[in-house]
Amino acid sequence: MIIDITAFVLVVISSVVLLVISFRKFSILATIDVDTVPQERLDQKKEDIIEMRLRRKFEWLRDRILIVGKPILKGVGNFFRFIYHKALELEKNYQDKSQPISDKGATNQQKVLALMSEGEELIREEEYVQAEKKFIQVISMDHMNITAYDNLGKTFMGQRDYEHAIEALQHALKLDEKNSSTHHDLGMVYKEIGDLDKAIMYVKKAVKMDPNNPRYLDCLIEISILHKDKYTAQEAFRTLKRVNPDNQKLSELEKQISEMRI
Repeated sequence: MIIDITAFVLVVISSVVLLVISFRKFSILATIDVDTVPQERLDQKKEDIIEMRLRRKFEWLRDRILIVGKPILKGVGNFFRFIYHKALELEKNYQDKSQPISDKGATNQQKVLALMSEGEELIREEEYVQAEKKFIQVISMDHMNITAYDNLGKTFMGQRDYEHAIEALQHALKLDEKNSSTHHDLGMVYKEIGDLDKAIMYVKKAVKMDPNNPRYLDCLIEISILHKDKYTAQEAFRTLKRVNPDNQKLSELEKQISEMRI
């Protein structure tokens, strides 16, 4: 029994050591300094993006180690060799696909636009993993691209990776706090995880910045109904009815609001 417990502790300690070594720089989205971004740090930003991806993989492996515990005792050595080689393979894969082009200026901008277009098409096709790679490539070349972070947040949301969706979208807001689309998307993420207070807060900000946007108004009504905020739902409904009278959902939304209790 004592031997089993000791071996299990060694597994956990080895896992922690590996995680510390692998994630010593933590996340790209937490470390970017938007005030000082010299050109020579671009390569480091790409490495940080890769590490963010590796971090997500290792967190999954760490949780499995804690769950299986003792059954893994006999294969500890092979197991960590396996993790190490998988990590190297993943990093090489991202390095190969995320290399920034050598040309500058217009050529670089054309590449960014092409990648953005491809990524947005992949989002429409719900190919979120492939879309994620496109936006990471964009960020490796243009780490101040707000739309790339916003779209990266959408890809994480599509994969139900809400933690990293919030991280990406919050960084987009750090670059531009007046981006109404990012506020809306953050509201949608918080709605999905059941944090209706934050959801309604962010969508209200989006509506304040773009008061006649039917998509934002529709979202605000939906969240207000869930939040049991009848006043906000009524106000948003009146505006939606005025700016988009042909909306097919109006009658159903009106019925849901009328059935709300204050």
